[in-house]
Amino acid sequence: MRRIFHPAAGDPTRKGHAWRSVRRLTTLDRADADLALHDYAETGHIPVIVDEHAIPRAWHHRAGTVFPALEHTSPPRRR
Repeated sequence: MRRIFHPAAGDPTRKGHAWRSVRRLTTLDRADADLALHDYAETGHIPVIVDEHAIPRAWHHRAGTVFPALEHTSPPRRR
């Protein structure tokens, strides 16, 4: 997934609306998707972080504090 955050209307220092790009690369059950994500992250030396909703993610690039900002997470590979 990629997201581009634009500045908030009226305050360029705050995060505003995001444009998202999401592509389904494969369909896996939860256990296989978790394994694929961890394998992918290990190969790229990217840490897997579990967010407040219990969703694991491997971030290539986190959004910064200056907007517009880009955010990019790792897709799991087909095994």
